[in-house]
Amino acid sequence: MKNNSILVLYDGQCGLCDGVVQFLLQHDVRNRFYFAALDGETGYVYKKRYGIADSVDSVVVIEKERAYVYSDAVLQLAKHLPLPYTLLRGAVLLPKPLRDVAYKAIAKRRLQLFGTVETCRLPTMAERQKFLL
Repeated sequence: MKNNSILVLYDGQCGLCDGVVQFLLQHDVRNRFYFAALDGETGYVYKKRYGIADSVDSVVVIEKERAYVYSDAVLQLAKHLPLPYTLLRGAVLLPKPLRDVAYKAIAKRRLQLFGTVETCRLPTMAERQKFLL
């Protein structure tokens, strides 16, 4: 990973999380996003380093030696996306407890709403180096 990289930890079996990863791959205009499964070796190392509980089973964003979870993770990702997606950063004006309640409600039902990933799209050669074990 490069110094200005952003690591995205995700639930590799979740359809919503897979959709987020695919979206980020398509919209990573600065080539900064790297990915690792929460339950993989890299995910374990980073969760331990930043004191992230095993109960956190949704997207975690690590940037500049800081970990972001729940709605803060989404807002952090939006900051690095092109227009119009970067406008999602405006949600920072909402109180964090309200944002996190909404995030956790979706996260709790994400498998029922979006299903699980049965098969993975094969990444291109360029994309493969963005996935950490």
